This record gives sequence, C-alpha cells and structure tokens, in this order.
Amino acid sequence: MKNRLDWQSLLLAIRHKGLTGDYIGSYCGVSRHVIDRFIRGVNHSEPSFTVGLKMLRLHRRECPDRHEREIYANV
Repeated sequence: MKNRLDWQSLLLAIRHKGLTGDYIGSYCGVSRHVIDRFIRGVNHSEPSFTVGLKMLRLHRRECPDRHEREIYANV
C-alpha cells in the first residue's frame, strides 16, 4: 500500500503558526471550507495536484523545521 501524506497534520501545523483557514484557502486557491474539511479529517480524498503543491509550499515556508521530517518520512 502506498504511503499518503497526512494533510490534516500538515494543515494543523500551518494553523498552529497563526494562519487562518481563510488565508490558507486563499493561498491554495480553495475556500476555507475545503481547508476546514481537511483539518477535521472529513475530506478523505487527496487534494488536486495544484492545491496539494500549494499546501506543501505553505508548510515549507511556515514550518521549515518540521517540513523535511514530516513530509519525506511519509513518502
């Protein structure tokens, strides 16, 4: 079975840095509701490639100390 990124943890780490769901959604090109669904763990699908890439870029920018460990340890 393929390992999957934990989008919920990734977004929670970004939120922990003080960014709002509105900001994250705007940055990623989706609504706050989409971000909230990932954070609550109700969105069981993967984000689109473009949205996922933007989430990863935002995580790398906001959580550089955790990014390598959390992203590449799961892939």
